[in-house]
Amino acid sequence: MLRSVETGRASELYRESLKISQDLAEAYPKNLEVRRDLAITLENVAKLIERVNPERALELYKKSLSIRRDLSEAQPENLRIKQNLITSLNNIADLLRGNDPEQALELYREALVICRDLVTRLPGSIQALQDLGISAARLAQLLPTEDPERISLWREAAISLRDALAIQPENKELARMSYHAALYYADCDPDDRDEWLAYAAELAERFGFEED
Repeated sequence: MLRSVETGRASELYRESLKISQDLAEAYPKNLEVRRDLAITLENVAKLIERVNPERALELYKKSLSIRRDLSEAQPENLRIKQNLITSLNNIADLLRGNDPEQALELYREALVICRDLVTRLPGSIQALQDLGISAARLAQLLPTEDPERISLWREAAISLRDALAIQPENKELARMSYHAALYYADCDPDDRDEWLAYAAELAERFGFEED
């Protein structure tokens, strides 16, 4: 009961925040910071309601994505904006993957292109590597089993997440993602299957994943 009240209050506060952000965006349409804040608020509200009202959540996510695209075009060298654009693309794709897998695939592919660019432009960035691994994995999961692209995508996911974990070796959540990506890639029966199975086994022993 208490959780329901807290959730309702949070929803009310987010809606109030959204109204303020929308009013500011209308008053200052050329202010990029104001528009960025609106995109964030749209995503926060969408995340809060996506289980109970996925249609409305999708509408809000799309509005946020439109703003993110505009911001990226206005500041093409701003890599933080590009990272936020990846999040917006994946939010919508995640919501669509059950009902509109083709559209979800397009969005995942767009996110993956940006991720690859950021990894090149931000060498050694754990966030860029993690985003690339997650985006490649999401796309691979949605492709048909017989699609040969799945193998290269799972390999890309496995390598990116392994490289990210090497930078932050005690990050258990990152290790878990790396563990699963390694197993999915190994399940494709590549030439280096044994290497990745051994890597996954080492992670399982180190972090206790076999007990989960």
